[in-house]
Amino acid sequence: MRTRLRSLVLVPAVALLAVGCGTQQGQTDGGLGTDPRLWVTLADLDGSTWTSTRVRADEAPADTEVRLTFEGEQLGASVGCNSLGGQVSLVEGVLEVGDLAMTEMGCPADLAAAETWLVDVLSSGPSLALDDGLLTVTSDAGVVELTNPADVALEGTTWRLDGIGSGTGESGVVSSLPTGVTMPELTLEDGRLTGSDGLHDISSDYTLDGDTLSLGGLVRTQVGTTASAQAEISEAVQGVLGAGTLTWEVTESSLVLDAGSAQLYLVAVG
Repeated sequence: MRTRLRSLVLVPAVALLAVGCGTQQGQTDGGLGTDPRLWVTLADLDGSTWTSTRVRADEAPADTEVRLTFEGEQLGASVGCNSLGGQVSLVEGVLEVGDLAMTEMGCPADLAAAETWLVDVLSSGPSLALDDGLLTVTSDAGVVELTNPADVALEGTTWRLDGIGSGTGESGVVSSLPTGVTMPELTLEDGRLTGSDGLHDISSDYTLDGDTLSLGGLVRTQVGTTASAQAEISEAVQGVLGAGTLTWEVTESSLVLDAGSAQLYLVAVG
């Protein structure tokens, strides 16, 4: 399995690589300006995640998708590979970023180019404007329009496994799934968890109490191949669900089930 590091802002204490410096003293948004009526503050953005709906930039590869996360004075950013992050301020519509840091993971050429472009955007003192739910980031390097989509419901959604986590804190990593395997899927509805771990059909009763998910005995019926990669995934799913008591968190269309020292990362597919 290929290993990737956790998100810089949402899961701190990962290995970092300094990639740039923030806005220099006296730097502006390049004269692009922002209507003062649309100025936004960090307090307005605190705890929110934004996903791009449109990117207008000559230097950004086609189909670049930008994700920005605001937590207090910390900004997290990604185009789908490494995670960028740093301390920021937002005054009169202009974003000023301190030293940016980035997780160290090899990326395909198009994503690497998109990351370089995004560093240029964030480091240039871009203007931010919020109008009717649309966040617009404007800089000399391009314009990004983003929305803050609602979180998918935990129950009644089909969740497909996208990654397997192990460890906590500084030692925590997330491993992506190998190709050519059956992806596990889970559904929680009306107190019943059903789905597959890729090797077995599985089911269990469950209860919810806030962000705690409690499972009854896990019932398994083997239906798939016993190939080593598939068996490894199956064991990982069983290891987390078999813990019985988990914490869960949905962010947009992503779900994390956390058993403490092991986690399942899933995405909504229906």
